[in-house]
Amino acid sequence: MVNKFTIILLFLFNVLYSQNIQLNGKVKDSKTNEIIPYVNIAYSNINIGTISDVNGNFKIEKSDRDSLIIFSTIAHYSKIINIKNLQNVVYLEPKTEVLDEIIISKKSQRKFNKNIDLGPKQNLKIRTALPIGYEFASYIENKYKKEGIIKEVVLNLNKRKDHDLVVSYKIKFYEYDKVKKEPSNLIYFENIIVKPENRTYKLKINVEELDITLPETGICIGVEILNLEDYQINTMSKIAPLINFTHTENNILTWTRFMDKKWYIRTNKSKAIKDKYINANINITAKI
Repeated sequence: MVNKFTIILLFLFNVLYSQNIQLNGKVKDSKTNEIIPYVNIAYSNINIGTISDVNGNFKIEKSDRDSLIIFSTIAHYSKIINIKNLQNVVYLEPKTEVLDEIIISKKSQRKFNKNIDLGPKQNLKIRTALPIGYEFASYIENKYKKEGIIKEVVLNLNKRKDHDLVVSYKIKFYEYDKVKKEPSNLIYFENIIVKPENRTYKLKINVEELDITLPETGICIGVEILNLEDYQINTMSKIAPLINFTHTENNILTWTRFMDKKWYIRTNKSKAIKDKYINANINITAKI
C-alpha cells in the first residue's frame, strides 16, 4: 500500500517535471535552408522568451499559461506556432523587396558632405537597466529636414560594479509614424549586434558603410537587450552595463517592447526637474 508521503512526493515530482519541460529546435530560412541566428522566440500573451543562438538553435521552457509561440527576426516574416505543432525545424519566409533600378542609380549618385549631430543633450544621467529580451527605441528628430545617411550611433553607458552578466545589444533602425507617434517600418534589414564593455563611456557604433538612410522626418533607433552567453537569468539577475536616459523638452520620444511585440510609451515626466521628461539618451552623427 502506497502511503500519503509517497503520494505527495510523486505529485511534487510531476509538478516540477511539467514546469521544466523544454522545447528545442532550430530555425532555418524556407528558401535557402540556411540557419537563422538571433531569432526572437516568445510566447504570444506572456513575456517569456528566448533567442536562437549563432547556429539557429533554441530552447524554451514549455508554458502552461500560453500555447502560441511567435518567431520573429529582422529579415523574415514573423510566424506563430502552437506548441502542439512545433517541429524540430522551424522555417521562416524571407522578406523580399523589388527595387527600381532607376532609384538605385539615383541613390548611388547622392552626395552628402555635411556632418550633423542629432539627439538629446545630456543634462542629467539617469541610469537604467532593462531586462533581457526587451527593446527600447528613441525618436531622433531631423531638425535639418534633409535626407542623409547615418554615420554613427552613440549610446551613453555606465559601469555596473555588481553584476551577473554583460549583455549584448541588437541595434535597429525604424521610420517614425507621425500619426501613431511610434516606431513603424524597419529601414535596415541586417543584424547589427554589438558587445559593450562594462565601463562608463560612450559606445560609438560606426554604420557609415551600411548606407542607412536618415529620413527627412527623423528616425527611431532601437536597442534590444540580448543574452548571447547562455547565462541562466532570472528576475533577480543584474545585467551590465547600465544605459543612460536623460531629460528632454519633448514628452513622447521613447518606447519599449518585449521581443518584437507591441510598443508601449516609456517616456516619463521628471520628478526632479519641472516641465522635463525622461527619455533615452541616444545620439547619432549623420551626413546630409
